[in-house]
Amino acid sequence: PKLMDQIQKGKQHKGSGSSSQNVKGRLIDLGAGVRDDDPMFPFVDRGWESLLIDGDPAQQLKLDQRFPNVNAHKVISYITTDTIPHLLNDHGFDKVGIDMLKIDIDSFDCFVMHRILQIIEPTVIVMEINVKFPANVRFAMFPGFEKSTLQTTPTEDENSLSQMEFNSEKRGHVYGCSLAYQVHDLMRPNGYELLHVDWNNAIYILKESLEHINLRELNEVLDKQKRNKKNLKNDHGESDADGDIKLSSPEQMYHDGYWSRPDRDGVFKFNRDTVGWHELSSRQIFEKLQGLFGIEQDDSHRNHHIYIGEVDGDENELKHGCFDASGELRWYSDVDADVGHVGEHSCSIYKGVHE
Repeated sequence: PKLMDQIQKGKQHKGSGSSSQNVKGRLIDLGAGVRDDDPMFPFVDRGWESLLIDGDPAQQLKLDQRFPNVNAHKVISYITTDTIPHLLNDHGFDKVGIDMLKIDIDSFDCFVMHRILQIIEPTVIVMEINVKFPANVRFAMFPGFEKSTLQTTPTEDENSLSQMEFNSEKRGHVYGCSLAYQVHDLMRPNGYELLHVDWNNAIYILKESLEHINLRELNEVLDKQKRNKKNLKNDHGESDADGDIKLSSPEQMYHDGYWSRPDRDGVFKFNRDTVGWHELSSRQIFEKLQGLFGIEQDDSHRNHHIYIGEVDGDENELKHGCFDASGELRWYSDVDADVGHVGEHSCSIYKGVHE
C-alpha cells in the first residue's frame, strides 16, 4: 500500500502537497476473497469506488462483513474472457478512469488480462506471478474450449465455444503465468512497464505515467521497509552514473523481490520441489511437467493448454503444449490432427492469442 500511495500521489498530486491518504480513485479487484492480505483492501477501506469480484460463493458473506461500504460493488462470478466484459459493463467499470486493477485468480490470469486490456487501461496493474518458473522463462496457462451444446437465442452460432472447467484448488505448480511472460508477451506490448516485484506480486504502470512518478522517492519508501538507506539500489530502481534512479531489469526485480530474499524458503516452502527448475531450460522444464502429468497420475489440467519459451537464446520462441483428455501433457504439434476431436489423447479446441 505504501508503494501505491506514492504512485497515486505522484500521478495525481505531484507538487500539490496533498496527502495520498485523502485521494480517492477507482479500482478493480479480481480474486477479491477475504483470505490473505490483499493489496487493494486498504484502498477500499479509504472509500475508493471498488469492483470486487470472486468466484467462490462462500466469499459473499465474508465480503459483505468485511466491507459494509456503499462504494464497494461485491460480486460473485467466475472470471473468464466471456464474463469479464459484462462484469465491467454492468457495474460501470468499462470506461476510462480506472486507477488500479489487481488479478489473482489462480488459473488463466494472463489469458483474462489479454481480454481486459482490450477494454480498459488501468494506470496501475498488480498481477500474481507464478514464481516457480525462472526469471528468463516465459510460461502461461490458457483454457481449452469445447463446442457449446446450448443455444440460448435463435441467432446464436451452433458452433459457439464454451470454456472447459478447471478446478484451481488442484492447480499444483501449473497456473497463471510467469514474470517473463507477463513482461514480454502481455504488459510491454500493451504499454506497461514493470515497476516492482514483491514476493509473487508484480506491479505494472502505464509507461506514459512514469514521468509523474518520483522513482527516488519510491526507492526511499522501499529502503525503509527492506534495505539499508545508504544503498540506493532496490527492487525496482538503481542509480545510474549521474545519480538518477532508473528501473532495474525484470530479471533483477525477480531476483531481489523473490528469489534472493532470505526468508523465501520458509514463506514459499511449497515451492521447494521446483527450486531445481532454475537451472533448467524451458524445454527441460516442460519435460519435468510431463513427468508430473503422466498417464493415470494427474488429470487435474486435462483439456487445457500452456505456452512455454525463454526470453533469449535457442528457445526464445513460445512452444505450445496441451493436456489431453486423459490429463497427459504433450506438445500441441504432436496431436494437431486430433485437436477438437473426442478421444483420450486428443487436445481441446484452443482460441488463444498465439494462434
